[in-house]
Amino acid sequence: MPRVCLYTDSPRPSGVGQQILTLARALDPTWQVSLAVRESEAGDRILREATSDGLEVFRQVEPWPYERLGDWLRTRRLDVLHVHAGVAWEGHEAVLAGRRAGVPALVRTEHLPDVITAPDQRAAYRAMERQLDRVICVSREAARSYVDGGIPEERIRVVRNGIEPLSARPERLGLADEERLVVGVGRLTEQKGFDLLLDAATELRETHFFLVGEGPLATTLRAGIEVRGLRERVRLLGRREDIPSLLAGATVLAMPSRFEGLPIVALEAMSLGKPVVGTRVCGLTEAVVDGRTGRLVDLDDAGALACALDEVLSSPTLAAAWGEAGRRRQQQKFGAGRMAAETAAVYDEVLAGTGDRLRSVGGRRVETTRIGFVGGGGIASRHLGNLLEFPDVSIVAVADPMAERAEGMAARCAATTYSDHVTMLAKERLDALYICVPPYAHGAPELAAVEAGLPFFVEKPVAVDLETGEEIARALAAAPGLPTAVGYHWRYLNVYERARALLEANPARLALGYWLDATPPPGWWSQRRLSGGQTIEQTTHVLDLARTLVGEVTTVYAAGSRIERDGFSEADVDDVSTATLRFASGAVGSISSTCLLGWPHRVGLHTVSDGMMIELAEFEIMVDVGQGRPVTPAEGDPFVRADRDFVDAVQGKDNRIRVSYDEALRTHRLACAVARSAEEGRPVELRAEAARSG
Repeated sequence: MPRVCLYTDSPRPSGVGQQILTLARALDPTWQVSLAVRESEAGDRILREATSDGLEVFRQVEPWPYERLGDWLRTRRLDVLHVHAGVAWEGHEAVLAGRRAGVPALVRTEHLPDVITAPDQRAAYRAMERQLDRVICVSREAARSYVDGGIPEERIRVVRNGIEPLSARPERLGLADEERLVVGVGRLTEQKGFDLLLDAATELRETHFFLVGEGPLATTLRAGIEVRGLRERVRLLGRREDIPSLLAGATVLAMPSRFEGLPIVALEAMSLGKPVVGTRVCGLTEAVVDGRTGRLVDLDDAGALACALDEVLSSPTLAAAWGEAGRRRQQQKFGAGRMAAETAAVYDEVLAGTGDRLRSVGGRRVETTRIGFVGGGGIASRHLGNLLEFPDVSIVAVADPMAERAEGMAARCAATTYSDHVTMLAKERLDALYICVPPYAHGAPELAAVEAGLPFFVEKPVAVDLETGEEIARALAAAPGLPTAVGYHWRYLNVYERARALLEANPARLALGYWLDATPPPGWWSQRRLSGGQTIEQTTHVLDLARTLVGEVTTVYAAGSRIERDGFSEADVDDVSTATLRFASGAVGSISSTCLLGWPHRVGLHTVSDGMMIELAEFEIMVDVGQGRPVTPAEGDPFVRADRDFVDAVQGKDNRIRVSYDEALRTHRLACAVARSAEEGRPVELRAEAARSG
């Protein structure tokens, strides 16, 4: 039996919670259903009812609800996570938790039309929406609003709300049966339009009104009742548990709403044989047939609302006829069984389409992580080769302004090519990005990934300058929990681990680092504004070793120079440089770089401790303690290990990433300080940066 979890984090009681319970009960015969709710008044109410129905419920508790939710989702081996949103800014973290937990199908129901106007909220919604397989809207007009807002129409499905038929003993709170009674139900907000209902009440002098609900406008409405002299005929009842009985006792339900999705209370009134008078807005126009099951009037027209109510209140025969027609319409069009069947069809459609995302590994079905590449150069090709060996990864897109390069990578993995990352992110549903671009091209891809909620692996250096790296870090700080990794692959060497263990026991007092090499061929490399120079583009690896094996650096003093060389007329980077470092531990060191050679000569870090010399290179380590110079070779491919750890973190497994973006930025700050010192010809203090980083 397939498994689905229905989720909501709406903090207040509403129709959303009731719909989740209704859907859970209707799905139950064919699906194994569980619920997840937020610790709140609404969540606790759902918890009580679901528990009495024998349903499993996960209750999120602050302060770390979404990490715990992700852990719980992983243990349930779900097929579908179905998030229900009362408003568009709810449920985002749950969607990301589901994606990271590896749930095959992510579906979200929007219970209201698209009403987002704030740019930051719209950006956050678009980032969340890209993680979804389908968006369900509860009415056609609501669906149209999301298409207008930029959601691809082919990913939206309409499933109208439904309820089980109701029966209830009428409750009129002491009013005689022959007295005219209008009931309004909903949260006391601008959306529900109860201020218009008070204006209409002033024209309906022989009519009583019950307003059921709580909300921020309670005080304002209470004052409006007093000012209009309606105290004897209009009652604010607050939150009630007997809404079906109050509806059964009413002559008519009034819904002067300014917008709706497809209101449950209208369906409940129809089920109880009561006519509905409301405004001609999204959702109500699909529930109520004007002139057959009720009356619809123009928005914000209190006079028209009063006339429509009086039409029903003045004719018991008409009210009964419209009420009976509404009852039949609810049974035929808005039943719980129909809603559950259509919802299950969406689940089945999504699961059938995930076949290309699921492969068998050791007889176990696993989700295929969909990865896009930004940049198709040599280092991207190396990562691609590793990822193609992973059975749970699919490379689906490559973006590079050089079409030939993009097509060359794409041919190895049947990926779609794009000329830029913006188009790729707009058209592809990705789980993660690899950003393998020159230093000057960093910034926009990373910020776009953060906006889209996409984990990313970025090749070093993280930027050509410090400002860009800091901007990306600030964006990441606003998106906690997003996995990131940076390609300081030396950290994955077994020889690095051995050096680190030895130096923890016997700290280094002197560090000597080298990057003695040829000039790389790309034209941009020799231009400081494009590469940042050798220290930032290459020697950053050695600085990362020094910082993590010896300790944080407090002061740097660097110098560099260059000569004119044939074939490098546009070059302006130093071709030799050296930097003296003072570490917080009291240790000192120097890091030297050159690109004057025609071959790779030496890259590595040597450290001197009390009675111990370590020479660490990419392929070996030598440890000299006065008993010879034994050399231990490196084992395994550090690039493979880094790629595997990143993919595992994206899939919600243990996060073993050794160099996150924040950690890499600490090294980048050091590299930028070295470059600045050489340019300005003076020492640069890093104490402020070190304190901020640590």
